[in-house]
Amino acid sequence: MLYSRVELIESVLKYKKHFLLFVDQINEQKNGLGFPAINYAIFHREISKDKDMSWYIKRLELPSMIDGGLFLDPDKSDGTLIMTAVLYELLVFIDTSRNKQLSLAKFESLRSQTVQVKNNIVISEAGSDDRTEHLQVFWELINEILTTFKENILVLNIKVDEIASLYKQLDVGEVSVNIDELYQVTQKLYERHMQPSLEFIDERTLIIGSENFVQAIDALYQFFINEDDVPTAMAILYKSKSISSYYKDIKAVSDRLVTYLHNLSEHRALFMAVEHNYKKMMDALNEVREGKGRALYIKEDAESIDHLRSLDGLSAHSQGYSAKLEREPVGFMAQFKSHYELTLNKPIKSKGSISKKRLQRDNSTKKRGEYIMYLMFELSRDEAITDIHAYVNDHLTNNLANFTLIDTLYGLDSFLPLLDKKRVRQQHHRARLEDDTHYFEYITLNYIKGDQL
Repeated sequence: MLYSRVELIESVLKYKKHFLLFVDQINEQKNGLGFPAINYAIFHREISKDKDMSWYIKRLELPSMIDGGLFLDPDKSDGTLIMTAVLYELLVFIDTSRNKQLSLAKFESLRSQTVQVKNNIVISEAGSDDRTEHLQVFWELINEILTTFKENILVLNIKVDEIASLYKQLDVGEVSVNIDELYQVTQKLYERHMQPSLEFIDERTLIIGSENFVQAIDALYQFFINEDDVPTAMAILYKSKSISSYYKDIKAVSDRLVTYLHNLSEHRALFMAVEHNYKKMMDALNEVREGKGRALYIKEDAESIDHLRSLDGLSAHSQGYSAKLEREPVGFMAQFKSHYELTLNKPIKSKGSISKKRLQRDNSTKKRGEYIMYLMFELSRDEAITDIHAYVNDHLTNNLANFTLIDTLYGLDSFLPLLDKKRVRQQHHRARLEDDTHYFEYITLNYIKGDQL
């Protein structure tokens, strides 16, 4: 029995979840719109058990789907069932996350089609059937590009969100993928899909021996202006502006991806360095493994690893930082990263050239302390404060004679209790204050506005 396409599509939507799995198989195999025919047979056999849906199940029999134009005849050479483009596009329109982001090859195809149809229009006679047909092809192509670009932006946002999720999980040690694998995936997304999107609508893109998309559209616009066909020229200009307007949206998602790519490249460099040194160490230890030596201990002067400079100083580092490194496994990577960033941002001081004394608290001037407390009550606590320590220090510097950093300590003791603790935010970097005698290192504290809670 021949069913109408409306009936067939209605039945497909009843089992949308299963058909979206077929879309996944198509995207994985990357061989056009084909997927194993046996999978459809298994699907239909399973749903046939549902007697209440027999009417829809009857429509979804393979001969009915082929006669209705939703599938092509199976390829008997490899057992592939071909889904028609109409059904595929309908399913990915319903679930954008399953759509495939445009590739470099797709953009090149759209560009070459635009240049070709532009050339066909230019060489055709005004008012002829050829001119009318070529213009119709041109408008259809432009509408396809507009639709495709809009869908592509949605897909790219989803893909970048996936990268962001994996990056966040990697940052706290909750994902099995390593930094190098995630970097490769991110780089491929940018080079094969993001960058071609930007270049397609960038008039500066250079195409050897041909025109880029913007140049082809501008040439066609100028052609109709020269023929005094202003309505057609303005319609082309309007469509061109509509496509170019997507540049801002693509650039926004591109900037997000570039940020992750930059961060991953830095982490990857560290990761590769560690991997390299670890391999060198294991190669060195192979000489004494599995009974090749007795009573051997890995010490700092062991001959097998004496040439590895990457291990220098680990003994002293372990003694000084063991308490910070011996933490619970849960959240260890996040804790280690925090410790690493603090250590990295700490100012480097030469051991033999420090001329300033470490700050010592002086409690001998009670009257001066009371005046400092009064000055702290004058400070505004309604606005945001970028650096609380610097804020107090600057206020006291401007209002106290013979100011020293000891006054800043008194001021902080008085000012911090006045603040709303919910609005105080600790940063991950250190700062430093100095006077003529002392220095004071601290972790920066921010104070946000109440409406930002």
